[in-house]
Amino acid sequence: MSGNDDAEHPFVADLRYLVRAFDAAGRPVLGVCLGAQIVARAYGGTVYRMARFEFGLGTVEPTAAAREDPVFAGLPTPLPVFHNHYEAVRDVAGATILAANEHCPVQAFRVGTRVYRLHFHPEVTIDIVREWIRVFGARFCLDEPRLLTDLDRTFATSFAAHRAAGRALIERWAALAP
Repeated sequence: MSGNDDAEHPFVADLRYLVRAFDAAGRPVLGVCLGAQIVARAYGGTVYRMARFEFGLGTVEPTAAAREDPVFAGLPTPLPVFHNHYEAVRDVAGATILAANEHCPVQAFRVGTRVYRLHFHPEVTIDIVREWIRVFGARFCLDEPRLLTDLDRTFATSFAAHRAAGRALIERWAALAP
């Protein structure tokens, strides 16, 4: 599913409206993956297909603006994250870019003071990844063929840093609630 799928999924337009309504009411919004695309489109952004699928544990680089951001300030650099997306966003009016990497130049941004979007997954666990692989099969492994064979080892060596960073990010975002 894509943030561009209004015709196939009419509720996507309703979700864009809700993002704007929550923002207008001063409530925090956090869009993750598809939610990130919906947030981007709510503010006039474009969702586009990337040159390659980005999947697995990796990193993003916080931007200079992230050092001053209440959610991103003090998080590790590079920031350990889990990716799972074919699409990215651009041209979001008023967005402050908070993280990027070589494959996706807008991995995270903020609009205003309480609306955040992440194209990575701070919530992921190895069980979630195994379920994604079970449901979506080999599509996850086309660009990352070692994913299946290295999954347990990768999580054993890298998951603790991802989990700590993701927890800090979510806790800081939750603290924005009035």
